[in-house]
Amino acid sequence: MTALAYHKFNTRFNTTFPALYWCSFTPFLPVIPKKRPLIPKKRPVIPFCFLGFVCFVSLKLKSFQKHTNKAMLINLTNHASVNWCKKEKNLALHLYGSIYDMHFPTINPHASANEVYEIALQYAKKIQDLSPTGVLIMGEFTFCFSLVALLQQRGISCIAATCHRNTIDHSDGAKTTIFRFEQFRTYPPLSQLFMAISFSLPNHPLLHKHET
Repeated sequence: MTALAYHKFNTRFNTTFPALYWCSFTPFLPVIPKKRPLIPKKRPVIPFCFLGFVCFVSLKLKSFQKHTNKAMLINLTNHASVNWCKKEKNLALHLYGSIYDMHFPTINPHASANEVYEIALQYAKKIQDLSPTGVLIMGEFTFCFSLVALLQQRGISCIAATCHRNTIDHSDGAKTTIFRFEQFRTYPPLSQLFMAISFSLPNHPLLHKHET
């Protein structure tokens, strides 16, 4: 068979029986493997600084939760707890677990009642964020009165320290005062106190000064 005749036969066979043609040659075709990348794909690597940041945040959250869930007495007075007598400090730790000293604000003697109330609002928000078991409040009277009322509205117990005062008079006219701690006394609920006063003194002018 000449080359021209073979070419004609091959072309006619391929067009007439294409499936049979390819099946007959499939076993003899070389197997071409899939190309694999020469460089393997790199997995994303988390930077160590990010891992450190995550660990730092988790530790801070745990310490914050432990701090907020812990029983605590806030000392909002002009006397730091380190200067308390042993009896007062032991009783506070026994009743409240821990003591947190908060700076007592300096109240301007020329400040108005509204200005004092605004300071009390700021401290009420600050104390509420700490979620204490109780607050020891003693100091400037109008500020303490406003703050106690605000904290009682928020369900926070307020206490005062009672002391026995012993005054010694010296021959030169000087006096020495010795305070001996006795107990913690809870502030009475001001809402109930106001209600009791209004019932006992219904016609008192101070209770109706805003009605005119």
